[in-house]
Amino acid sequence: MADSVVISRLGKRVFDKYVYSEEQVHHDLSDYIYLSGDSIMAWSDRHLVSTRPQYCYFEYEICLDKWEGGTTIRFALDPSGLLVVEEPINGLLSVPAVQSTSAMNLKEFEQVALAQGFRWDRSDRYRSLAWREGENSDSLHTNAIYVLTLGRYVGEGFEEGTGCTYLYDIIEGIRFDAFTGQIITKGVFQEPSGIVCRATSL
Repeated sequence: MADSVVISRLGKRVFDKYVYSEEQVHHDLSDYIYLSGDSIMAWSDRHLVSTRPQYCYFEYEICLDKWEGGTTIRFALDPSGLLVVEEPINGLLSVPAVQSTSAMNLKEFEQVALAQGFRWDRSDRYRSLAWREGENSDSLHTNAIYVLTLGRYVGEGFEEGTGCTYLYDIIEGIRFDAFTGQIITKGVFQEPSGIVCRATSL
């Protein structure tokens, strides 16, 4: 059921080539079964479930390749296979959006980037896939997109915040909507790379 939900939103070609279960990527199962009374059971122990669960929570990763990691798809299904919209939903495009899109093809995106004048080599190549919600996204993320960033790493920077330092990579490259192929932006921009927070004394 969970696989079919992802396929209905992202398409079978994307699912077969780019989507991995958490156990394939991280070699553990982070899926959970939620029973009544706030009782939680690991998906790996599902054979021990003796009562009808309220819902099951699933996680996948959509990756540029199996070893590089990627953005996480998360959602919950009730026993009938329906999305539990009261729970967090991440990484699922709206069905109408998928019906008018084509699967990602990294080589084609790289050819477009090269034609646009962007170059990189093995030592400075940068590519990432990120899930970005639109400003007015509802619980089913009708305005959300996957952003594919290709380019070269040119440096790093940071921004001081209250109690934390926000780290970022400086990239010269191009950003695409990964499902439509549309160019979102190109040039030099910042990509978040981490956060360091300082302990506070009482």
